Amino acid sequence: MEVEKESEIWYAMRATYRRELDAMRLLEKEKLSCFIPMQYKISVKKGKKV
Repeated sequence: MEVEKESEIWYAMRATYRRELDAMRLLEKEKLSCFIPMQYKISVKKGKKV
């Protein structure tokens, strides 16, 4: 007899105008897990950190 494993189903979502964190808060409020890949990069443009 095999035991069926419950697997997670992932969906891709698009958030416009930097609203990723707002979307994450709404999903967490509904008790849904979410993952938002983020990368921060410091670069120097015209002698200033950006």
